[in-house]
Amino acid sequence: MTLAGLAASTAYDFDVVSANAAAQSSTSGNSTFSTLASSATPPQVGYVSYWGVNNTGITISWSTDVPANTQLAYGTTTALGQLSPLQTAMTNSHGVVLTT
Repeated sequence: MTLAGLAASTAYDFDVVSANAAAQSSTSGNSTFSTLASSATPPQVGYVSYWGVNNTGITISWSTDVPANTQLAYGTTTALGQLSPLQTAMTNSHGVVLTT
């Protein structure tokens, strides 16, 4: 499950509840996680390149000046409209292979 709208620098508690077909449920023990501090400056994207363009795909790569997660927005117009899967690893080097 992906959670959205979390606040930066915040501790969260959570439990997992599961139920079977007979509606018998069980709850996990409590767990916690903390979100990272917000960055005052967003990452700078650079060194965008692409290759391997053909009728069925393309490879696109780019870098950021600080470790960041990333996602590629793309489409057939400047409105874009499609997103690659979110890459959650915090790295400086990024890339996506798009295929049909």
